[in-house]
Amino acid sequence: PLDRTSFIEAVKAMPSKIFRIKGVVDFTDVDKPLLFQYVGGRSELSEFNNPKISDRFLVLIGQDIKKGAELIERQWKDEVCREEKQDV
Repeated sequence: PLDRTSFIEAVKAMPSKIFRIKGVVDFTDVDKPLLFQYVGGRSELSEFNNPKISDRFLVLIGQDIKKGAELIERQWKDEVCREEKQDV
């Protein structure tokens, strides 16, 4: 699971050439997965109630996708490192 605040900060830093992001994400502050949607600089989170889909993913649409993906990936890696330190 991701920290919601850090995730939203990463999304706000998206390059303007990222037009759309959509996916299913787990956050540390909720027990259920959330559907994430981003269009034109605006984002929305809503409940995701489809038990048939257990994968967690984000799909980015636009140009310079590598930079956008790196922002999200960096946030995810930071969260994993924090969790590992807490487990020690």
